[in-house]
Amino acid sequence: MHLPAFRFAFRAAAVVLCVAWGNVFLRFQLLAAESLTQSDPSTNRYEVRSIHDRDGIGKFYMGREIAQVMGHQAADWLERPEREKEENPSKAIAALDLKPGQVVADIGAGTGYYTRKMAQLVGTNGVVYAVDIQQEMLDLLTNKLAELNVHNVKPVLGTIADPKLPPNSVDMALLVDVYHEFDHPYEMINAICRALKPGGRLIFIEFRAEDPDVPIKRLHKMGRDQIKKEMSAQPLEWVEPIETLPWQHIFIFKRISKRQADAGPMYFPPPESQGGWRTLDGREDLKRLGGVQPERIESLKKWLLASDDRNFAALMIRHGNIVLEVERGNNSRTDSRRVASVSKAICAVVLAIASEQSQRDQTPMRMKFDDSAFQFIPWAEPLSDPRKKLITVEQLLNHTSGICPEATGAPNDGSWDYFLGHTGDKRTAELAFDPGTACGYSTIALHHAALVCETVTGMPYDQFAIQALFKPLGIEHWSFQFYDGSEKVGRHPSHSLGLPARDLARIAYCMLQKGRWNDQQIIPEWFVSETAAPTHLVHGAEMRWKLNSQIFTHGWELPAHLTGEGGRSAKGIPADARAKPGSGGQYIAFVPSLDLVLTRQTGGSGDWPFEEYLRRACAACTP
Repeated sequence: MHLPAFRFAFRAAAVVLCVAWGNVFLRFQLLAAESLTQSDPSTNRYEVRSIHDRDGIGKFYMGREIAQVMGHQAADWLERPEREKEENPSKAIAALDLKPGQVVADIGAGTGYYTRKMAQLVGTNGVVYAVDIQQEMLDLLTNKLAELNVHNVKPVLGTIADPKLPPNSVDMALLVDVYHEFDHPYEMINAICRALKPGGRLIFIEFRAEDPDVPIKRLHKMGRDQIKKEMSAQPLEWVEPIETLPWQHIFIFKRISKRQADAGPMYFPPPESQGGWRTLDGREDLKRLGGVQPERIESLKKWLLASDDRNFAALMIRHGNIVLEVERGNNSRTDSRRVASVSKAICAVVLAIASEQSQRDQTPMRMKFDDSAFQFIPWAEPLSDPRKKLITVEQLLNHTSGICPEATGAPNDGSWDYFLGHTGDKRTAELAFDPGTACGYSTIALHHAALVCETVTGMPYDQFAIQALFKPLGIEHWSFQFYDGSEKVGRHPSHSLGLPARDLARIAYCMLQKGRWNDQQIIPEWFVSETAAPTHLVHGAEMRWKLNSQIFTHGWELPAHLTGEGGRSAKGIPADARAKPGSGGQYIAFVPSLDLVLTRQTGGSGDWPFEEYLRRACAACTP
């Protein structure tokens, strides 16, 4: 009948830079007015006003007027040579983090400017759906693809409310400078969400409404608060903004499951004194909201109780809900006895926060993980081994520093002078290997990391951890281990600490949310990302446990990299799992692909089947 009051086709970059498209604007304005006189199945979502901005169509969604649109007549603007300089689409494409073999969609593909770039990145085993509602644009697009011999693009003629994509098929959908002109934004985004795979990303590139210096008409811009408001009505989770383009935001959301959508907006538990974690009990809630199989949860509970005779508290959290909590002698809310080597993962988190704050000049000294560690440990002077000056902060955390590996048999407790190599004990005075050349699990190296934190932040490790991590997450109970030193060294907290099981879960849950808690970035996102892979180049066996050295990252471990040594197997463990076991059956773990957190706190010592706990918990999760 007519072209809808909505532009898939034109990504009005320079077009809306005050160009007077009188006849085209008039045509689409009349068509928009005509469409509004027809029946609208969702009139309660939209408001129509007779008095409105001349650049809009008089239809409002969540307080925002929908912008005027343009059509295929302006296609040349999409391919203008100056677009790279004005918008830097090469940088935008790089930020999409596309991988070979992915299925992606370019919604409002127009002439295929972005489609072609995406097709290169997903490769011949990938697919790009190029969606537009104007056949004229698709004709231009397919002609260009034929000219370039591109064969992994599927043109799709959509409608104003449906991109006509297969359900659960798309890894990422991209909308570049088009969403603000959707005539039916709710219906269209909802249809796109149905096409996304669970966890699939929806990415908007829109001109910054917050920046008056961006030379784009007001209605053709979009602000962060507005896009988050509008997407809150969809089964989407806010991921992050990327602010690296000259004029535009990149807004990234991901699709959540129906189960997560039923559970409501992203949830962060209040402190335990104010109610704490929400808990699911009934079978139907466990299945519908928790996404677990009740019979397997019951089996896991029995296994935990039979796995040893220690007192403990253990939690399994899925989709932000406690789906299993087992206490035997220990209180999961208040028992803050030692968590042994789980402290190493927490120390790495604290060091990452210190590093991030230091790069913003919020601390007395700047520090990055690839900096020399001993420049931040003045108490160690004179160095007992000159090679210590080569050790980086990162190597303290991933067990490649050479500092007193546990394989030497040296005690992990003592004085600071002993730790720093000043008591004549060769095991702490001399490095076991050149830094970065081998892997030797070392508790004493992590003691050093606590001193690095103290120097960088100007605060003892315990105080900084409480201020920068514990309190923002609502943690209320903790304990720290202190060691004494000579008059020169003094008394300092080490990295060793204790936390209740429920508060351990807050740290893992924050990692699961890419470091966010409510509206704050507590743990740097770069740190969370880097923990997903080994942070060193050492291969072969670790010195004491003989485990694959590639399990070690920043303080955390990668159980999917286990290769069977000591009976510790990666079987049944997702590739993205991060965990940290501690003597006595202490445990912390999170699995992003399953939206899963596990903790266990005993306060004791000794071995325990850590991976079996994780394996059984993963098996209890429904897809």
